Amino acid sequence: VYYDYGRVRIDAGVATNTLALFYAWERGKDLAQTFQWVHDILRDRTYVANGTKYYEADFFLWLLTRLLRLSNDHELHATIGSLLKERIQERFGLEGDALALAQRIIVADFFGIRDEVDFRALLPLQKEDGGWGVGWMYRFGMGIRIGNEGLTTALAVKAIELMRASEPPISM
Repeated sequence: VYYDYGRVRIDAGVATNTLALFYAWERGKDLAQTFQWVHDILRDRTYVANGTKYYEADFFLWLLTRLLRLSNDHELHATIGSLLKERIQERFGLEGDALALAQRIIVADFFGIRDEVDFRALLPLQKEDGGWGVGWMYRFGMGIRIGNEGLTTALAVKAIELMRASEPPISM
């Protein structure tokens, strides 16, 4: 989805959010070509190294998890669930800002996986005021990036809550 008729581009993040809306209302089949395109991006790893043009890789994977959370479609879960689980594990331990680390932890938790490596990297990024710095989620043009400190902090807190909730019990 891109609103410039002079330059045809499709934004993977907007496409994924559109799929989430349609699947939430049980109309995902209406966007079969869009789903196939997003699936191909996930399968071929073109979301890495500016592959999606706009979204950071971890943000894209987080959006796909949001799609799965919003849908009860078994075919959707069967088609991208295991692939997404594999792709998020490939990203464990890679460099990332607080937003990317938190998103990896949240996506991993969706699949019942504890991402200890990124959790350990996330904690020291907390600022003195209790928040986390700007996490980058979108880019366009010549190096222009959009980020949000509030979203980063909210997802970092959520990631910490998820990790603490899934801690193995201490045996005595």
